[in-house]
Amino acid sequence: MDELAISVRVRGATAKILEELVEKGYYSTKAEALRAGILHLAEEYGMIGSPIYYRKMLKSKIGRQIKHDEIAEVLETIEE
Repeated sequence: MDELAISVRVRGATAKILEELVEKGYYSTKAEALRAGILHLAEEYGMIGSPIYYRKMLKSKIGRQIKHDEIAEVLETIEE
C-alpha cells in the first residue's frame, strides 16, 4: 500500500472548522478529518463512488445485504 506523509498548515476559518470537527466528535483527530475530506473530494470529482453506492452494488450482485465485517475481510485479502 502506498503511503504519503505530508505536513499541512491551516489558518483562519479552515483551522477553526477543523478544530470544531474534532471537538464535536465527528472525527477523532485532525488527520482523520483531513483524510475524510480527501475522500469526499474524490467522490465529488467522480474518482470513487459513495460507500452507499458500493453497498447497493454488492447487494445486487450477491442478493443480500453485506455486513461491514465481510467487506473488511475481503478488503484485507485484496490489500495483501
